[in-house]
Amino acid sequence: MSVLSICLAAPVASAAVSYTVTPIASGFIATDINDTGWVAGTTTASNYRASLWSSGSGMLDLGQLVGATPDSMALGINNENRVVGAGVSGSTRIPRTDLEWTDDAFQWTRDTGMQYLNTSSPQVSSLAAAINDQNQIAGTVNRAGTQVAAMTTPDGTQRLLGTLTGGSDYSGWTGFSSAAAINAGGDVVGTSRSVAGGNHAFLWTEAGGMQDLGFLPGAYENSRATGINDARQVIGWNQGDDCWCAFLWSATDGMQSLGHLSGAATGYESSFASDINNAGQVIGWSYVGDVAHAMRWTETAGMQDLNALIDPAEGWVLSSANGINEKGQIVGTGLLNGQSYGFVLSPVPEPATWAMMLGGLGVLFRRRRRFDV
Repeated sequence: MSVLSICLAAPVASAAVSYTVTPIASGFIATDINDTGWVAGTTTASNYRASLWSSGSGMLDLGQLVGATPDSMALGINNENRVVGAGVSGSTRIPRTDLEWTDDAFQWTRDTGMQYLNTSSPQVSSLAAAINDQNQIAGTVNRAGTQVAAMTTPDGTQRLLGTLTGGSDYSGWTGFSSAAAINAGGDVVGTSRSVAGGNHAFLWTEAGGMQDLGFLPGAYENSRATGINDARQVIGWNQGDDCWCAFLWSATDGMQSLGHLSGAATGYESSFASDINNAGQVIGWSYVGDVAHAMRWTETAGMQDLNALIDPAEGWVLSSANGINEKGQIVGTGLLNGQSYGFVLSPVPEPATWAMMLGGLGVLFRRRRRFDV
């Protein structure tokens, strides 16, 4: 009966805790997680180094591009453990989503190591932001002072996605565009200079090209799309007078503000969305007082402080949530007893799961009783 007592107590003990926290490493910036729990990110102990981590294998340094500086950052991973990112130099803002002149996009696999991604010319700076399970890569290239969103196909062909203001080639593009995420269908989101002059979130599809997603009512014309799921729900953030607010966009409902966490200090009323999974769970960060807190948003619960969904006795302040997989695992960065750490949040089994476990346990006891009789 002691086993039964433990199982009966488990739902009560975990009722106030939705996630367990696994520390990854000190100084590690976790940016993305695939469905098998492998985490892509950047170690910052000495140089910035693109790295890959799992609970079973520990930390793997992904190396560096041949002929480049030792610095690199990993931004995306797919379920084949292909990692994409950029070789970088001299930046203190890691991870980045905006292209800089010193960037060289890479793709890493266990077989090939870190390889330059095709950028059409050795002189083109580039950044790879995300990769899907079809091995399509979304990113940004730069030549002759023009920044353009691009997709690299599995055969290595690069396709420029254009800008909201038009153009037909590098010398003809007007404005700029930058890609941040790609879904399983090859739809790409990011930001681009709009015809009206502001920077707008965009959705690019094969059938429709680049679509302007606009901005929230009453906000400035400054919006950025940062994630997309397979249902074409798009997330990002929008600058406004009262709030730099995370948003959720869909073709049926348009762009909706997700608000921000309560308790923000004056001037810190803001939230930023970084990723979304196919269940519609949005993650990112918002402020409590003047301190950034990792957040999760769902349609039923609204925006929640992830710090309120873990055991407070463990000493964490979760600062940002950067990636989420289809199992609901979340990676990001935070402070563990005052020291910067990467983390993985794993959902605690729901009450329904415990009910099924107890049901199975009841069957076991009934069978044992029959056997004993």
